[in-house]
Amino acid sequence: MPSSAKISEGLKSLIRFNKRDWFLGHLKTFFQLDFHSYHGNVSTGQFRIWKLSPWIMAFYPVIQGTIDQTDDKLKVTLRTKMNSFGLTMLIVIMGLWAFGIIDQIVIQENNDWSFLWKRFIIGSIILTLPFMAIVLGYREQKRTAIKDLKAEIEKL
Repeated sequence: MPSSAKISEGLKSLIRFNKRDWFLGHLKTFFQLDFHSYHGNVSTGQFRIWKLSPWIMAFYPVIQGTIDQTDDKLKVTLRTKMNSFGLTMLIVIMGLWAFGIIDQIVIQENNDWSFLWKRFIIGSIILTLPFMAIVLGYREQKRTAIKDLKAEIEKL
């Protein structure tokens, strides 16, 4: 059974670019366009690791993990979150898109209720489609990233 130190060293060797989990680190990851290398950092008992995806680009997950060793049991806990650059991009894109839809589709010269609610529904559908595509892509990438990282940890 591998020890906590062995897993930490294995993860350090897996990470090609040692970066902090903050906005500029994710911005650099995005502009490097390196889809094969892991980025992140490992400290005593915990790690943060991520990998850029060609399918969802900026909206990739960051895997946060803790390594706990009690007696002879080793427990690795994994959690995910969207990276800060991707979350910022999502808010900006959806905000601008929502403003455009409200300004151009929903609010018109004729704001009679019989026409307004139909335009509101159409605008909501148009706004929901790209948001759902990003969320579903992120969810699938999260599953894939956790599966790949578990396989890497089991190799150690």
